[in-house]
Amino acid sequence: MNGNFAWDIWVPFDKESLKTFPYYEIVVVIQIIGESFAAYFAMVPFDMFFVINMGLVCGQFHLLKAEFNNIGKNEDYNVVIKCVKQHNLILLSGSFRFIFIVAAASLQILFYCFCGQIIKDQSFSVSLAIYNSDWENCDRATIRSIQNIMCRAHREEIITMGGFQGLSLEGFVNIVRTIFSFTTVMRETIQYD
Repeated sequence: MNGNFAWDIWVPFDKESLKTFPYYEIVVVIQIIGESFAAYFAMVPFDMFFVINMGLVCGQFHLLKAEFNNIGKNEDYNVVIKCVKQHNLILLSGSFRFIFIVAAASLQILFYCFCGQIIKDQSFSVSLAIYNSDWENCDRATIRSIQNIMCRAHREEIITMGGFQGLSLEGFVNIVRTIFSFTTVMRETIQYD
């Protein structure tokens, strides 16, 4: 218990009373729960957007299938025309939904990569902050320690996705390039078949 909170907070009473047992622990637990809820409600809507839209498309195909099952019973040419129009509409709306889903997924990846970029930049700025201090006025042992810290801090901290790709803006560009390259190869393969 050091009395520091994860985030600055405002309370309508003296903050010093929060630094005593059990109030400090209670506030820290509340902050952790709040962060968990914020992360949950920030990420789940993207995934649920995908699931809900795919469910809507499946429902439309199910209704279209039911219409096609009634064609032989009615022998009505207008029903066939209606089914063809409905099928084209489903395919068109599915394409638009796919574009929005890809945009939402890309935005979600961009959030991760942007936060990773901030961590990368902040970790690198530690060595600059040490360098800009008056470390040369310290004794020899302190200077040696500070130089070691600067060497370690000079390496950027990079958060990776399973060790494959760094989460940074450069990593986001690489992900987008890979996706478009894969899409182009798949489109060319499908056209030749």
